[in-house]
Amino acid sequence: KELGLLHSDHLTTLRAYEGWRTSKLRGRREAQRFCSEFFLSRNTLEMISEMREQFRFLLISIGFLPPAAATQRGPARNLPAGRGEAGGSGRGGRGGRGEF
Repeated sequence: KELGLLHSDHLTTLRAYEGWRTSKLRGRREAQRFCSEFFLSRNTLEMISEMREQFRFLLISIGFLPPAAATQRGPARNLPAGRGEAGGSGRGGRGGRGEF
């Protein structure tokens, strides 16, 4: 199993994060095994996860993502961007679709 098959640091990082999230669903021991196998820091991955949630709520608060995104977990590629009370246009640089 390799994480770096994509020839891109960013995609490799995303793949490592998603692999950790998947292993975490199977339990703490599995998540620790995944981190050990790929020399990843559990603390850093937890921090990234918390930051991801903060970004999700910030994007909702400015109207970039609809309020329904607050309860959705995982990729939200099919969520249309909404108009928020903060006066957001609901448009983003990627056709108004979020990745959170």
